[in-house]
Amino acid sequence: MEISIEVFLSIFILLLISTGVFFASKKLRIPYTVLLVFTGVLMVPLVKLELLSFIGSFKLTPEMLFFVFLPTLLFESAYNMNLRQINKNVIAISVLAIFSLLISTFFIGFVLSFVSGFIGFKVPFEVALLFGALISATDPVAVLALFKEYGVPKRLAFIFEGESMFNDGTSLAVFLLLLEVIMVGYKGSFTIIGGLFTFSTMVVGGIAIGIFMGGIFSKFLEMAKSNEQIQITLTMVVAHLTFIMTEFISNEIFVFGYAVKFSPVIATTFAALVIGNYGRYKISPTVEEYMEKFWSFFAFVVNSIVFLLMGLIFSGLPIELQVFAPSIILLVIAIVMIGRAVSIYPVVWFLNLLKTEKHIPASWQHLMVWGSLRGALAVTMVFLIPDNLSLSTWNYTFSIRDFLMAITISCIYFTIFIKAPLMKPFIRRFGLDSLSEVECVEYRDSRKFVYETALTELDDFYKKGYINEDSHKRLKKTYKCKCIEESGNTCPINTAEDFCEKTLNIYALGMAKHVLRNLFKYGEISDKVYKQVRVGIDVILDKIYDGKDFEIKVDKISHTDWLDHLAAFVRKIMFMNDKERNIKNSFMKYRAISIISNKVAREFAKHDFHRCVDKFYNAAEVDKIINFYKKLGDEAEKEMEKFFANNKDVLMSLKESFAEKSLLKAEEGMISSLRNKGMVTDKIQEILSKEIGSVS
Repeated sequence: MEISIEVFLSIFILLLISTGVFFASKKLRIPYTVLLVFTGVLMVPLVKLELLSFIGSFKLTPEMLFFVFLPTLLFESAYNMNLRQINKNVIAISVLAIFSLLISTFFIGFVLSFVSGFIGFKVPFEVALLFGALISATDPVAVLALFKEYGVPKRLAFIFEGESMFNDGTSLAVFLLLLEVIMVGYKGSFTIIGGLFTFSTMVVGGIAIGIFMGGIFSKFLEMAKSNEQIQITLTMVVAHLTFIMTEFISNEIFVFGYAVKFSPVIATTFAALVIGNYGRYKISPTVEEYMEKFWSFFAFVVNSIVFLLMGLIFSGLPIELQVFAPSIILLVIAIVMIGRAVSIYPVVWFLNLLKTEKHIPASWQHLMVWGSLRGALAVTMVFLIPDNLSLSTWNYTFSIRDFLMAITISCIYFTIFIKAPLMKPFIRRFGLDSLSEVECVEYRDSRKFVYETALTELDDFYKKGYINEDSHKRLKKTYKCKCIEESGNTCPINTAEDFCEKTLNIYALGMAKHVLRNLFKYGEISDKVYKQVRVGIDVILDKIYDGKDFEIKVDKISHTDWLDHLAAFVRKIMFMNDKERNIKNSFMKYRAISIISNKVAREFAKHDFHRCVDKFYNAAEVDKIINFYKKLGDEAEKEMEKFFANNKDVLMSLKESFAEKSLLKAEEGMISSLRNKGMVTDKIQEILSKEIGSVS
């Protein structure tokens, strides 16, 4: 593709079209991806008009898809994956991502090769197997958006996303191995041993490189903590550098005549996991939310361009293939659907039989089978096939790549146009959008909070003269009815005493996370303390949501995972174990728990909170929570004072700095308030910010 003004014009017109499609999808209530692909199909005749022909100037190339678009999609997906949830479902995710994919690959390969001859279009086994490898990888983009919209169980969405994320790496590894065998030829046991060796190095090596790159760039993120732009840039660099570097070194290493290859997909995925679960806590809190939006935007752009251009790719295939394709396409779609079912039901049945993890219900399995949409990765893999690839058994005028592109895009169209729109009735049919017991209570209570707040604001508006008496009476009557209305009409409420206590603890721990974030934002705790206490709170919340017994104690709140242990091991072997820093971290942890606990107790004791929950919880239940967190705060404060007395020399300067940071917080708040009220200009705000920064 030659770079020209038409190419740039094409790119921005495509983005403009995708923006229009996005707003149209919201108005029409059609999934964005579905409408996007449909728009891409409609573009096919339009680009043949001379006035709009420039849109076809921008073409997807293997290099662009593989080295630019794919790392973006991989990093965005893995960055938001919770490592703790992966550990809880690691067996299910691993088995589905590896064994289910292999079952699907070989099932599609064998059946397609065998059955295709009956319709007069014999597909060689090698080609059918190659197709099985590339089409078995699922794309979660569209279906996860629907999962979020309809509110399916979190664990189901997580298992599905985890399978999709990790089977990308497995699928590409199997695909590349099969492609190499087709190109070089099958050489008996040498090919089998070499293939197993290469597959092992791709997986293990990819994981090792990913963890290494994620760890290195987590340190870079820590060093760039004061510079928001650099932190965002570093995440973009690590995504693409990990992918490109892994691909580069894969072509340079040989052991005993075997190529030692590493999977760039797996490497990038694990680098993103490390950044998302370890490096994330080194990112400035003001950047963290923007970081997620930044990567969501990039993924949005990539998916928009790929899905829009699919129609143009399909229309550019040889005419003979387009005419002949329908007979084989219907067969392929049926085989792929059956292959997905064969790779899910027996495998999940076996997982449930093992009882190593929570049971996966049949309704979840049905959705996992139906919700297996395909996307950008499948198209990317087809582009990796040489255009001149040939076999002695391939007797058609069009190339193997053109054939695979046609049936791949056809399968994607089927999943987008047929499967995706039917997801909503499918989810409702199996009751997967119903609220859990805890969610029912949260819904009821949050409604009360929202409408009570609205009533308070309404009275304030009337007193200030913003609305007249008639409007005030009418709106007050409406919102009082909303307050009185019971959410339990559609959602059964558990009123047992122990359940009420669990619900109140969920609210308390949610408040605790908010306070903890602010402590980190203003530098009152280190990133290590922030991560360990934050993850510890999440662990307790998980136990509450799962209906398990939970314990909230000073020495139980902090939590360390294998990434923390790995980082500690690296620091130890590199003689970077800082005793003074460890002492400060322990002190900050006790102080943070003390502040958090007392803040939660004060929030629960406020009149506004009591007014909103008094209908659903008796005063004794709320007082029990208040007293518990007061006691927890006192215990943490005692531990803090004891620890300070034993390490006074190290901690004296740290304790004094907390007062300075509290003043800094007040100063920054006042500067922001003055700017919002228009009392100072941007220039003065910048000068004042630098001034208080230099003082601190």
